[in-house]
Amino acid sequence: MLFKAEKKIRFGLGVDLDPEMIRFANEKKGRVKSVKIKFVQANINTLEKLSEFNIDIAMSTLCLHEMKEAEAVNTLISLASISTTMLIADYSIPRSFWGKASIELDELISGYYDRFRRYKKNGYFPYLANKAGLIISRTIETPIDGIIVWKLDTKNIE
Repeated sequence: MLFKAEKKIRFGLGVDLDPEMIRFANEKKGRVKSVKIKFVQANINTLEKLSEFNIDIAMSTLCLHEMKEAEAVNTLISLASISTTMLIADYSIPRSFWGKASIELDELISGYYDRFRRYKKNGYFPYLANKAGLIISRTIETPIDGIIVWKLDTKNIE
């Protein structure tokens, strides 16, 4: 998502816990000769000097449902503190049996099924946004059944 947004941003920071994802992203960055994006392996909630970043768009893609609730809420608060806009792509209510089955199977295999079940039971991302004191300004459907992108404007958040 960060590469797709690059033409519309001044700077983008990709943060992931998985060193392989960071390696993959940096390889792609080299291939596309990106100069406005940086990737670091870290936990966004413990990243030092986070306030030094002035990021246009903070994004989270399919990870909040895997976190413990408190960690997910802290992540949202951290992202809101460094950006003016947030785009959160994560699971929502699937429209079809196949969408539901594929999400359930994916989460069973991933090892985070209990956390996903709580995320689903509590009301998906809107519940987490509310717990973090954030307001969803727009909901964007995707072509993938059961995945939604939520837009949050954070410039008025303190």
